[in-house]
Amino acid sequence: MLSRLAYAIVGIFIVALSFSATLYALNQWSVNSDSGQLFTASIRSASPPVVTSATAPTDVGQETPIDALPKISNAGFRWVEIDHLKAQSEDARPLVSGQPIMRLIASPQDGAHLLAGQFSGLKKDRIYRVTAWIKSEGRGNLQVEIYDHGTSQQAHYMQALFDLSDRKVLRGNGSTETRGIDQETDGWQKVWLDLTTSDGQIVFVLRPASGVETSYPGDGRVGLILGGIQADPKG
Repeated sequence: MLSRLAYAIVGIFIVALSFSATLYALNQWSVNSDSGQLFTASIRSASPPVVTSATAPTDVGQETPIDALPKISNAGFRWVEIDHLKAQSEDARPLVSGQPIMRLIASPQDGAHLLAGQFSGLKKDRIYRVTAWIKSEGRGNLQVEIYDHGTSQQAHYMQALFDLSDRKVLRGNGSTETRGIDQETDGWQKVWLDLTTSDGQIVFVLRPASGVETSYPGDGRVGLILGGIQADPKG
């Protein structure tokens, strides 16, 4: 009888001890689990802020209106149009007298991005070389168009698309002797086209291109730096 009572007491003690051990284990697991969550949270809170990379888009906003373009002091030269470009003057010595250096970045609108100007007071029936000083932005290319209004129904016209990275002409009209691209110092390039003007005027259109596309939505990267543009008589 006593032996059975002893076995019962021992059994109750073992059950109680197992229950206490189970409660302790569950409590420790809960504490460790909470600590793990707090540790993970502390790692997240200590993570460094996201840093914008050098290749991230520039916030170019909307296009620059024509009356906000830098003023030109060259006689016989004027801006005539700007579409879907953000223009900003650069604080650097001009390469072409009277023309501030400008950074031109395609604004977000989808379509053609262009800057156009006009030379007037040139000698009629003369060949002029129109040269633009260029640096590429965002690996952008450049299409240049030049034309006069003509004294007949047929105006003179030249155009070429320049690969500014590989320094070559991708396409264009006329002969290869009437267009080209030259490497200059400090990363500048000169792109040029020759045109005969019959009326003493030459209109030029600069179109920053994305690859071979001249119509595209701007991403804040593609564009160019314009060091100036000039028209010089040949011969």
